[in-house]
Amino acid sequence: VCMMQMVKELLERSISKTGKIQKANNLKFLAMLNPLDVQRLHVEINIKESKDSEILFTASIASEATTYFKMTAT
Repeated sequence: VCMMQMVKELLERSISKTGKIQKANNLKFLAMLNPLDVQRLHVEINIKESKDSEILFTASIASEATTYFKMTAT
């Protein structure tokens, strides 16, 4: 849940809007993320806008060696 919240907050910052995740089509929790063990993370968010102004996005959270989380949502 914390990884989803991280993605949501970073997405809101990048589009300068607040909102809710309406529908998560795909959520994959691939590995446990311990903040005491991992010093740096790479968060990638790809944003698209649909015809009816809905924001569609894919996101992933990874370190150099491990992918922790992936999601596709609106």
